[in-house]
Amino acid sequence: MGQLRVASRSDDPVEFGLLAPIGSVAYRTLEMLLGVSHGTAKRVHASLMGSAGVFGVLGLVDMWVVPERAAEEAKAAGLSVHFQSVHGLVGIGALALLSANGLVGFGAFCFPSARPALRRAVLPAHSFAGTLGVVLGLIAIVTGILSLAGRGDNAAPKDRLFKSAAVLAMLLLGHVLGLVVVTGRAMIRRT
Repeated sequence: MGQLRVASRSDDPVEFGLLAPIGSVAYRTLEMLLGVSHGTAKRVHASLMGSAGVFGVLGLVDMWVVPERAAEEAKAAGLSVHFQSVHGLVGIGALALLSANGLVGFGAFCFPSARPALRRAVLPAHSFAGTLGVVLGLIAIVTGILSLAGRGDNAAPKDRLFKSAAVLAMLLLGHVLGLVVVTGRAMIRRT
């Protein structure tokens, strides 16, 4: 297969830390706070979430190919080189959930022939699955940073940087989880 390298090993922050979180709030933020038309807000939301999915798939392919090449000893000993970390499993789960949610959302909200009753029925599950997918993606980032931080000797500047990044990411994740809980309660009260 040659030296195919489809993406950077640090793609998680692009799809899970940037595109998916911004895409998940873009729809409501653009329409309600900035006065953008419903159709435009929907297209921006779909574009950002679709881009996150593309980066996610490229990252998954990369994370499949790279360990295969670097683990000749493990493979020769009959050991698996895949599905070995919490980071990878959570990341795959986040990508699968966001991808499935995107397909359902595309079918329910982007086709003019979709009935309003279908859209109303799908919306709460679509919102919940999208929020859960974004939170899982952020957890994948934190567990990836922790995995990298755990490999160092605590003396090199990059080791201290990874540990500092892990602490900041965990604080950010805590805030995001708090916002999700508060927002979820507010949505429940409105219905």
